[in-house]
Amino acid sequence: MSAGARAEYVDFNVGSFSSTDRPIRDDVVAVVPGLTFRPVPGTVFKLNYRRQWTRDLLGNLAARLGGIRWEWRRISEAAFTRQRHADASLAG
Repeated sequence: MSAGARAEYVDFNVGSFSSTDRPIRDDVVAVVPGLTFRPVPGTVFKLNYRRQWTRDLLGNLAARLGGIRWEWRRISEAAFTRQRHADASLAG
């Protein structure tokens, strides 16, 4: 079992309005904590929660979103072996 977190920030406009000298906002901020469980080699279960805040051009809070994502993956033994060898060659 492992846990992780990611923070994201995207600013679609940089600078300020020339008429008011106020900053142009239009940005997105998100926080994504998650859990990963690997019961056997080649199988992974992921659970992520995403919390996102979006502001419009003037800085008004336009949207607050949140959601849960559940994911399950199983890769073939051959693909798992190739990935393990690639990881080992990068490590040293």
